[in-house]
Amino acid sequence: MKLGFSFLPIPEEIMADQSLSWGAKFLFGILAKTNKEEIKMSNKYLAERLGCTTREVRFRFVELNKKFPGIISTREKAGRANTYTINIDLVIKIQTPKQVDTPEQMFTPEQTFTPEHGVHTTPEHGVHTTPEHGVHTRQAQEQSIKEQCIKEETKMAFSPLPLIIWNIWNELATSAKLPFGVRTALNRPALTKLLPQCRKITPDIEFIFLDLQKYTEEDFKKAILNYCAEILNRNPVNDYSRHRFSFYDFFKQKNGFLKFLHR
Repeated sequence: MKLGFSFLPIPEEIMADQSLSWGAKFLFGILAKTNKEEIKMSNKYLAERLGCTTREVRFRFVELNKKFPGIISTREKAGRANTYTINIDLVIKIQTPKQVDTPEQMFTPEQTFTPEHGVHTTPEHGVHTTPEHGVHTRQAQEQSIKEQCIKEETKMAFSPLPLIIWNIWNELATSAKLPFGVRTALNRPALTKLLPQCRKITPDIEFIFLDLQKYTEEDFKKAILNYCAEILNRNPVNDYSRHRFSFYDFFKQKNGFLKFLHR
C-alpha cells in the first residue's frame, strides 16, 4: 500500500522531551530520514523545510546539542552545503527499553497514562492535556525559540568585538609590513598577501563569535599575530607557504584561533 504522506524517524525520548522545541525535533527528523552516515544540506534548504529563517536553523542545532551534547556534528564550508553526522551510538544510548503492550492492553478503555505526563485518553475525546502539566503547544515552543533567537541577536548587536577583530584582521591583510612583534620573516614574499581580506561580517561569523565570548580582545590579537608569524616563517618553496585561513575559517576550525592562541 502506497501512503500519500511520509514519516520522520524521531526517537520517542526526543519526542517526549518537553524542554525541546518542536522545531528542534522536526530538524532531527529531517536529517534522520535521509538514513545516511553523512548528510549534506544547506541551512537555506533546512529553513524552507522548517518554515523559519536560517538563523533559527542554527539555533535549533545549538538547542539539540545542548540537550544531547554531540548528537549532531557539523562541518561547514562557506558558500557550500554543510555536512551533518548523527551520532548513532548516542541516539541508541539515550533510548531506554520500552515494554511493548499487547493489543489487548493497547485498546483497553480504562488504560491511562501516568499523571506526571499530563496526558490521558478517553474513548470519546481522544488525547488531551491537563493544564497543570500538559505538553508544550507548538505555538509556545515556537515562541520560545524565537525569543531565544532575539536574545542572541540582541547580544550580538551590542557586542563590538567581532567588528574590532575584523578591523585588526583586515589591517594586517592590507599593510604589506611586518606585524608588530614579529621580528623574523623567512617567507618575506608572504607579506604581499599575508591574510585574505574579509569583506563583511556575515551572520555565520557573528554566530561563531557567540561561542568565543569568554576570550578578550588581547586573546584575539595574540592568536592572529601568532598566525601571521607562523605564515612568515614557513619555507617559501613549499606549497603550504601559500595556504591561508579565511577570517571565517580561522575562528571556526579547531586548528585555527584556539591553536594559535596557545602558541
